[in-house]
Amino acid sequence: TVWNRDEYSMKIIRVISSSPVFNVDFHPDSAMLLPGRPVFYPDFGKDWMAVPYVAVRVNRLGKSISEKFASRYYDALSVAVRIVPSGGCDIPEGVLSGMDCSINFGEWICPQEFFGLGSVMIGDVPVGCHDVTKDVIDSIVSEASRLTSLRMGDVLMIPVVPECGIAISPRMRVVALCDGSRELLNIKVV
Repeated sequence: TVWNRDEYSMKIIRVISSSPVFNVDFHPDSAMLLPGRPVFYPDFGKDWMAVPYVAVRVNRLGKSISEKFASRYYDALSVAVRIVPSGGCDIPEGVLSGMDCSINFGEWICPQEFFGLGSVMIGDVPVGCHDVTKDVIDSIVSEASRLTSLRMGDVLMIPVVPECGIAISPRMRVVALCDGSRELLNIKVV
């Protein structure tokens, strides 16, 4: 499914932790890289990496959603990465949250199909997408809706292994493959 950022007024909610305390960070829609565009390797900081997530796309308005009904409030999942420095950056995390084009979404897939995907790899690094089950997503949608109203087009980002990220460099591609053949994400770093 092609998704045009301009169709929605949306926010990106990145889950930092869900236990014991639910903690999130908010990102503006300008942090999203538009499909087909390259990532420009930042000229500040050093040793940048792509941190993987499972992204959940919200499809209707909701506030204080019960876990029982949470699955009604999202219609697609994706593999996503966030570009962050691994060290040596004097810029505070809050400023990095607003960095343009630092969040990249792959192909949006209906939840039933996503849960049936095989092993996911970024390069030769396995990504723990299977740890994000329907129950985990429903719990996070419910918790996030207690903090803020969820609106059509909002995206929740749930961290997966490896949380330390995958090293990136200029003139490379970040590619997520399912079962070694299906391409879920393909981003050119320039």
